[in-house]
Amino acid sequence: MSCLITAVAGMPYGYLKKRNHKTVPRKNILIYNTNRVLSSGTLQDIKEAVVKWIVKSCRPLTIAKDEGFVSMMKIATGCDKFVPPSYATVTETIHHMYSEEKTKLQTRLQAVPGVSMTADFWTSDANHSYLGVTVHFVEEWSLRSSILDVVEVPESHTAEVCGETLTRVMNEWHISDKVFTIVTDRGSNIVKGVREFTPSISTNCVAHIMQRGIALGMKAAEMESLLAKCRKIVGHFKHSALQSARLSQASQDLEIENLKLVQDVSTRWFSILAMAERLLSQRQAIAQVLDDTGACADSRITDVEFSRLEQMDNVLSKLKELSDWLGKYVTGSVVVHALRKLEKFLACCPDDPMYVASFKRAFSSYLDRNVQALPILKACAFLDPRFKTLKGIISFMFTRLHCTFVDMLLNLLLTVAKLVTLMTMR
Repeated sequence: MSCLITAVAGMPYGYLKKRNHKTVPRKNILIYNTNRVLSSGTLQDIKEAVVKWIVKSCRPLTIAKDEGFVSMMKIATGCDKFVPPSYATVTETIHHMYSEEKTKLQTRLQAVPGVSMTADFWTSDANHSYLGVTVHFVEEWSLRSSILDVVEVPESHTAEVCGETLTRVMNEWHISDKVFTIVTDRGSNIVKGVREFTPSISTNCVAHIMQRGIALGMKAAEMESLLAKCRKIVGHFKHSALQSARLSQASQDLEIENLKLVQDVSTRWFSILAMAERLLSQRQAIAQVLDDTGACADSRITDVEFSRLEQMDNVLSKLKELSDWLGKYVTGSVVVHALRKLEKFLACCPDDPMYVASFKRAFSSYLDRNVQALPILKACAFLDPRFKTLKGIISFMFTRLHCTFVDMLLNLLLTVAKLVTLMTMR
């Protein structure tokens, strides 16, 4: 028996026709057979597709029982008696598919000579602490990355706990002897955990170092009082629906693109830049609303301060471009090239205002202390075949890279020679 689907979420076709004042052509009305019987193979494919959708889209495991979802699936399958997978089936299928994918990834990791890992702590909305661990390796001359684990760490994040957690993940995946380096932020606990409780080399994330350098640069530029004003103004509009509506109306009256203001967050990279950009774009509308209401009288941003904000916006925009570039090329070999770009950008110009020069000096000094002293990054730049010409690096830096690599190679040969000598004596 066939029937016409003339309803959307339970509304009859006549109701839709009356509401839209249009006649829907009959050729656009879907027809399906409610008596269709799905084979076991089709049901299995549907179950796996639903589970993959739940996982990839981070949907709740109970969504398969949602009435709207079930109605949609009945239409999609043409089977009015379609029964969605239960919560238990979804959970069991996820575990089964995870085991299959884990076995495949373990096989791939065993086939490569070495890997690197990245690890970082984060906190969920429920205030639970997790350590995310990702592995990076080269397979068929292509860089691959896979998440190994997201481990809940409820106890204090001491160096021992960090190191033992990472070691447990490496042992589970049978890569303890393959992990060359583990990249983390500069937290003393996790850095010490890698150095003292794992056989791998600890490497600091350059992007994290850049963010810390920006914070120090903003402090050196004495931007705190201006940023406090910015935060207060943004909060004034974000915490009041009435003031937000007035700002939107002012933007329309001034024919300015209506963009919501953004509040900066200390843990969100370049959120200061996002806040500054929105304030600058909505500057006229903000001034009009504040003048009309008399609000934030003690936090008005002057023309001189807006000029400072615009100057720092230009500086931070350049740094964000470089940070995005580092995110695109995630190998350590690009760090030396990035530093060369930073070296050019951070060179003080005669036209730089004093606060911009102070920012550049503080930022550059922090980078010099925390990045350029790492010989492993220079060796990576020297060995990476993608950068054989080392474009953007001047000749004396190339010479230093060559010397660094040769020194490391000689030290390695000496170590091997000592081991061979000891084994021969035994």
